[in-house]
Amino acid sequence: MYIGVNRKKEILTDLENSVIRKAIETSQAYIENITGQNFESREFTAFAWVKGEVLKLSIPLINLFSIRTISGESIEIDKEYPMLNDQPELRLLSKLPKGTKIIIKGEWGYLENGETPLLIKEICEKLTLLALDKYKLPIGVYEQWTDGNKIKISEKMIDRSMTGIPEIDQVLRKYKRRKVFSV
Repeated sequence: MYIGVNRKKEILTDLENSVIRKAIETSQAYIENITGQNFESREFTAFAWVKGEVLKLSIPLINLFSIRTISGESIEIDKEYPMLNDQPELRLLSKLPKGTKIIIKGEWGYLENGETPLLIKEICEKLTLLALDKYKLPIGVYEQWTDGNKIKISEKMIDRSMTGIPEIDQVLRKYKRRKVFSV
C-alpha cells in the first residue's frame, strides 16, 4: 500500500479496520487508473517485439530477472544504459531481426529513491481522507465540493478522468504514463 499506519495517526490508527483498508485500496486503484502506472515494486512478465536496438518500455523496469526470445534464446543488454522512470528503455546488445517476440521478466513500477514517490503518498492520503470524511459515505462513492460543483470520485474512476480538485489533479498529471503501446 502507498500509505500506512504512521502517515496520519488520527485517521489510520488501525490498519486492520476494513473500512480504512478499503479506502486506501480504492484511492490507490484510482491513482493507478488515472496515471496508468503502479508506484510499488511488482513482479511480472512482459512481452515485446523488437523494432530496433532500443526497446521503449511503457512501465519503468526496476530489476531485470531475464530477457529472452520466445524460443528461449537469451538476449544481452547494455547494463550501463540508464533506466529512467519517465522514459524506460533497454538497449539490446544482441542483434535480433525486427519483429522478434521477446519475454522480459522483472520487477516493474515507478519508484523514487526505491519507494513510492512522496507526492503520490500525499495524494493517496488526501483521497483516503475524502473517503473517510465527515459525510461517512460508503467506500467507493466519495463526494467533494469543489468550486461549487459536487463530484463523485467513483464516477471519475470509471471514466479515467481527473478529480476536479486542482492540487490532486496537478500531481496525477505529473505522473501520468506516456503512451507507448509497442516496444
